[in-house]
Amino acid sequence: MGRIGGVRLQADDLMKVIQWKTDFASGERHSVCWYDLETESAGEWKLFDHLCVTVEVP
Repeated sequence: MGRIGGVRLQADDLMKVIQWKTDFASGERHSVCWYDLETESAGEWKLFDHLCVTVEVP
């Protein structure tokens, strides 16, 4: 099951800390991906970059 969320950043934001609760169980592996999108209007989404990591739950 995939989950999606959004974080808005302003030009003067130097750092943003994001925490979320999960129901990941011990021994599971999950991919967590971040996508950098910039919009000029509600109908225009330009993908600039992305980063994916695999999380292994101890």
